[in-house]
Amino acid sequence: MKVHHFPPVEGITEEQKEEFLLAIATTFDSTWLESKSNAEHPLKKLWNREDFLAGLELMCLGDAILKVEKIDKIWLTERVNDIKVSNQNYHGYMFELMCISMLATGGMKVRPSSGNAPGVDAIINFDDGFEVFASIKNHDLSENERFFRERSRSARKKAIDHLRQLGKPAVTVIDAHEYLTKSEWDKVEKTIEKFRSISFHDNLIEAVKGKAWVNIFPLTPFDGYNEFASQYFSDTFLSVSAKHKNEQHNFESKVSKASDNLRKHRSSLENCANVIIMKVHASADINELAKYATELLNNEESLANISGIIFYQTQVVKHGEQTAIAHHTQTALPNGSSLGKHPLNISPLFGVISNAQPRNILTSSNHETIDLSTRYTYQAGDHYYIAKMVNGEMRGNVGYLGPGMHAHAVFEINGVPGIFQGKLPKEETLVVM
Repeated sequence: MKVHHFPPVEGITEEQKEEFLLAIATTFDSTWLESKSNAEHPLKKLWNREDFLAGLELMCLGDAILKVEKIDKIWLTERVNDIKVSNQNYHGYMFELMCISMLATGGMKVRPSSGNAPGVDAIINFDDGFEVFASIKNHDLSENERFFRERSRSARKKAIDHLRQLGKPAVTVIDAHEYLTKSEWDKVEKTIEKFRSISFHDNLIEAVKGKAWVNIFPLTPFDGYNEFASQYFSDTFLSVSAKHKNEQHNFESKVSKASDNLRKHRSSLENCANVIIMKVHASADINELAKYATELLNNEESLANISGIIFYQTQVVKHGEQTAIAHHTQTALPNGSSLGKHPLNISPLFGVISNAQPRNILTSSNHETIDLSTRYTYQAGDHYYIAKMVNGEMRGNVGYLGPGMHAHAVFEINGVPGIFQGKLPKEETLVVM
């Protein structure tokens, strides 16, 4: 079985970490997890990673397995099989498992629904006899945002291939005030090739008339870091874009579909509540979604039997030198909802649940700030810093600089360069949480 090195987490012992690992290996079968067949399955890739973020997620999964196994082992086996055969749609099944676990952690008397409760994924019982029937849904990354991220990765590759020839570390910024089509992204990539120097002068070119600009300028080392190594190209890449016009409609459709299915099978509200628990992607504005859902619940007759919608979101956040998984919830309630007297407590294994979603803020070198929370964003970068001898020891800058950003230390032995690289996540896309 693969050996994992979990990061330290307050309140979790080494023995517990081993229990989590064994639970995953036993339940999902370590042979399946480590086999080359269907190697692109997200859970297999997670299992075989060695970075701290993978360790945090595996702890959460192992804990969920142990908790849900005590509640309904047969249901757990069914969900595990669903996850294993679903490369693209595994997130929905995974969130059902994690959600039931987090409700149990929060002290709720929860159980997965059986086959005789269609439209319902979990049932929560209160001591006074009140029941909550929950439909658990996952609103994943939209196809429109997925396309934006794919084209941003492609544009970064184009930038690296072209700019490394100019001999200076560089920052590339793509700023799209409207959502770009395939042909418009092609123009962006061709615009990158027009740059003949990396300087703070004449560094802005309009790529798509009235829609998108490309900005390229010199990259400087972080404060306190060594100078860049000339043998490798250091870069920072940031792409921001207006969201697709259908983004809100896609969310509306997801809520409508979930409520229709729940209403079809759960019409009564006598001593009970019908609730949708929806996980949304890290890029979603959870506060705006909750506001919109509250309006829907109060104004749409078709949603009259829905007692509330609970939004749940996870994000990888960095404060100073600390990186963690943050959990956010927002609840949309119609006027007079019975759920107000019977709140659901969703509690993760570690971290703090908050209803204050952090804003995605870009800070410039002159300390001006731009709020990117309402736009698609993609950030990546690799900084190669020279390692130096200090008191007979080779020391360099290796670490996680922020979402998608990594520092690497470059050293030389007998004139041959080498790289110290940390065990860091390439991107902050969460697999389990």
